[in-house]
Amino acid sequence: MKLGTLDVDKFMMGPTEVDRIMLGTEEAWSSNIVGSPDPFGDSSLLLKYQLDNNAIDTLGLHDGVENDVSYNTDSAFGTHSLEIILPEGHVSVPSPSDFASLSTFTLSIWFYDNSGPTSTKRQLVDFNSRSVGDGSVNNGGFGIALDPNSLEVIVHHQVLNNEIIMDELGNINNTYSIESKTPYTTNVWVHVVAVVEIDRQSVYINGVRENGIVSYQDMALPSDNMSINLGLLIETASFYQFYGKLDQFEIYNRALTEEEVTRLYIQK
Repeated sequence: MKLGTLDVDKFMMGPTEVDRIMLGTEEAWSSNIVGSPDPFGDSSLLLKYQLDNNAIDTLGLHDGVENDVSYNTDSAFGTHSLEIILPEGHVSVPSPSDFASLSTFTLSIWFYDNSGPTSTKRQLVDFNSRSVGDGSVNNGGFGIALDPNSLEVIVHHQVLNNEIIMDELGNINNTYSIESKTPYTTNVWVHVVAVVEIDRQSVYINGVRENGIVSYQDMALPSDNMSINLGLLIETASFYQFYGKLDQFEIYNRALTEEEVTRLYIQK
């Protein structure tokens, strides 16, 4: 009789390490994902910024415009990461029309927070959640931010009416916001993924699903005036400025599965 491989580790394994054993080796996953223009073999990747000394889309479609940023050799991937320079540092992606009206998508980004809680929310990604210039709310906009009072990640989604909803942790709100239940750690690299489907959304921290909501409304992105910003909410004012570093920003045109989110995390 032939027995399978027995691996003995010298430390206690957490959920992520168990997932690596159950789902496959880290090396096999990484070889298919890191730097690949089609990591899951289905052409679902719409945009990828490796942020190695530039804001170039590795797919060649949506290069970013740099505004008061620099690049740091402390990175989650590659040789550099994007570092935000105050007061209005950000990278913008103007009018990516092929993102308009997406009803299902996934955002993935790594961040390094070196400040901790501040008096205001700090924006990692703004997906047209406000109209650039006048500050008015743009229904259907979407974003990922850091909570101003705690070490939690917020995923917010603005919609057309005030439907009252409850997230999986029992929090009730009408802004389609969900927060991670586990505080993140400052001064280390943290992976956050937001998965949005037509009637629901979820947030993952370091490969683990943290929270979610179900909605009876269509959560599609707006059909016009699309813009994306990294590190800032509104281009014309320093609203919700992020302090720290960002790396490996990706957008997919579908909802990634829990297994696929884990694969993105363990590639580091």
